[in-house]
Amino acid sequence: MFSTAEPLRDRADSVLSYFGIISDITENKLTREALRESEERYRLIAENTDDLINMFLLGRQVTAVYTSPSYQRVLGYVPDSAGGGLPTDLFHPDDIAEVLEQFAVMRTRAATQLTVRVRHADGSWRWIEAKASALVRAGQRYVVTVGRDITDRKRLEAQFLQAQKMEGVGQLAGGIAHDFNNLLTAILGNTDLALDTLAPDDPARADVSEIAAAAERAVGLTRQLLAFARKQILEPRVIDANRLILDMDALLRRLIGEDIELRTRVFSHLWHVKGDLTQLEQVIINMAVNARDAMPRGGRLVIETANSLIDDIAQEYIGVAPGSYIAISITDTGMGMDEETQRRAFEPFFTTKPPGRGTGLGLATSYGIIKQHGGTIVLHSTPGIGTRFTIYLPGIDAPTEEIVAAPFSDELPNGSETILLVEDEAAVRSLTARVLRSHGYHVFDAPHGRAALELVGTTPDLRLGMVITDVVMPQMSGREVAEQLEKRFPGVKVLYISGYTDRAIVHEGHLNPGIEFLHKPFTPGALLRKVRDILDNGG
Repeated sequence: MFSTAEPLRDRADSVLSYFGIISDITENKLTREALRESEERYRLIAENTDDLINMFLLGRQVTAVYTSPSYQRVLGYVPDSAGGGLPTDLFHPDDIAEVLEQFAVMRTRAATQLTVRVRHADGSWRWIEAKASALVRAGQRYVVTVGRDITDRKRLEAQFLQAQKMEGVGQLAGGIAHDFNNLLTAILGNTDLALDTLAPDDPARADVSEIAAAAERAVGLTRQLLAFARKQILEPRVIDANRLILDMDALLRRLIGEDIELRTRVFSHLWHVKGDLTQLEQVIINMAVNARDAMPRGGRLVIETANSLIDDIAQEYIGVAPGSYIAISITDTGMGMDEETQRRAFEPFFTTKPPGRGTGLGLATSYGIIKQHGGTIVLHSTPGIGTRFTIYLPGIDAPTEEIVAAPFSDELPNGSETILLVEDEAAVRSLTARVLRSHGYHVFDAPHGRAALELVGTTPDLRLGMVITDVVMPQMSGREVAEQLEKRFPGVKVLYISGYTDRAIVHEGHLNPGIEFLHKPFTPGALLRKVRDILDNGG
């Protein structure tokens, strides 16, 4: 209640009585209390949210009226809360024009939104998604902006887009390698046969040798493409990654040169991994060579190992399923990479090296190999500081496996068995049949699966000892052909040949159990030894 009292006086100014008014102000007081509580709530929200809240007056110039304290938590500092202008110095140079344009349109538009990069106190750039709304108070126009840090989301989107792009490029690379390997099989095989028939002093011998050498270099290129595309056959065994790295010490020191210091730090209780030893060695070599080229005036290369438990949160950033992994970090003190180079680092044929200094396949190949092993590679780089590649591979608790090399003979084996050859590439089919026949085998050949089945159906009393079939063929795959023939000829041996892996015989880069495989391009000697081994030993 609120009351006022006024005295009533006579002419002698004596108080005769009092006149009073009593007002019920309960509702008014409750309204003011509610307003105060509402303002307090909004103040608490504004001061405790991670959203970046600003209020600007749109006069002749843009003037900051309010800046939320969340700038301290999100960006590491608080700009001038009031009286300053639009803080264009905080925006990325490439985004300033967009910011100015959006503030200009807010003079006539009710709302807009934009995504810009804002500088953090540590110098890094954070992606901010902001929504702006206009309001009019006391005849003046204001803009309220609410921004949210979406840097992590942007990073995940970039990783997803990169993975999609790499997958598409990988499919293309794998297809190219498949066709190229068919051509190389014919080139290498025929040059091999030609060299066997040429006399040591024949003038053509040097020319044919040059063709063979060029073809061998091309084989290396297609292998890199297949590694990137994750289409190569792995020969996995349980490996001690510490031992792998320590055994490579002398080789790595020769590779990087004396002006680069090599430090190796291995974790004593490192989990083992299951992988292809040769392929993993190639990854380490590729990384070391890349680091060497990034330190033309010398520096330091550090290789470290550690165990790493990837949880649900970490897997979003690293890009592998949660679980136990080993981490191999390769860190250099070189020139580092800018953002654009980091985005394209694993693309095939992308290189920052001068012409003649690299194919641009080293990192792409490494990426493909590690992905095929169920792992990933994470790149961190700062221009002028250096680069760190961290390789994550699934860790296992199992003893290491040793491989004993089989004895090798220069003498090519012969045979007399009947072989059915199914190959859609005419040059490869002709060469393979010629090599087998020249070493005593009886060969029937067909250009595709249906032709092979028709040939078998029209050849009575056929005693088939082996089927050699390409894996990827039109109409009917090699696996389907083999299954049909195995029904007709129980116990027949099957050898698959291909320059490209296929899910029909391969699971996650590993051959399905009981599968015999010869990778294109192959030499006549490799073909004859493989055929004889399967026929004699069943694989």
